[in-house]
Amino acid sequence: MKNKILILSLILLTSCNGNYDIAGMFYGQSPRSDERFENSMTYNNSHGYPTIHTLSDTYKVYYGTDMHVDSTWHNTTQWVTLLRNDTDCPFGIILGDIINAKNNFNNFDSALVFNPQTQKKDKPMFATVGNHDLYYGQWNDYLERWHTSTYYITVNTPNFKDLFICMDSGDGTWGRKQFDWLKDVLKNAQSQNFRHITIFTHTHIFKRDGSQGHTSNYALEETYETLDLLSEYNVKWCVSGHCHNRDITDFKKTKYIIVDALEEHYPQPGYMIATFSNILTYEQRLLK
Repeated sequence: MKNKILILSLILLTSCNGNYDIAGMFYGQSPRSDERFENSMTYNNSHGYPTIHTLSDTYKVYYGTDMHVDSTWHNTTQWVTLLRNDTDCPFGIILGDIINAKNNFNNFDSALVFNPQTQKKDKPMFATVGNHDLYYGQWNDYLERWHTSTYYITVNTPNFKDLFICMDSGDGTWGRKQFDWLKDVLKNAQSQNFRHITIFTHTHIFKRDGSQGHTSNYALEETYETLDLLSEYNVKWCVSGHCHNRDITDFKKTKYIIVDALEEHYPQPGYMIATFSNILTYEQRLLK
């Protein structure tokens, strides 16, 4: 009885706070994974998949995650400034939880506004959706800016091709439709001689603690199937965020990387710089 009272009190208290969508943590107003996948495929089928061309076989990619933008966005602006000033970086990747609460996507937009005399705006920013981006039915706000949450990016260097696959894990699962799509993409990639194949998503594969509650990881059966699939097709990295603390796990042929959070009030906000060349290397950095 005491536990029930505690839960009800928590729901009442948090229902008045725009940062906590309690109902959305279990079954929110945004579409579930299969419907989001269909939305993404509708866009992809009409617009195709992005291709990036680089002038060198070696380039950098900046990964940032869990900005949780609400009333301020200094960390996000600093991260975007760093990557746009790096001449070796052709694009950036956001690993989800872009915003923190209801109606905050406009504030995230402000984080991308710079002095045109000192900043370049010609570098694309790719993203995947996080659980916070789906709370309060904000899937349409995400789509308005990013259009799709399941897609792949081909990077053409002078002598090689790399493949980046974005998977939507915003509600703690890839879902059967999206998983089958991934299998098809990986099968087709076998004949295209990609140098590196990497995946980016929001929810991490390996659960380290219970800090994220029910959204912290996938069902065990899905985890097993995912681990086998990524290893079978020689996926080099699966990069994610969600738990706010960096972590590296090697399992079979794949490295699973969790990147530090960029959240405004996080004690040690950080990001990752990956270098793509004939080998893959990475460096996890703290914002100064």
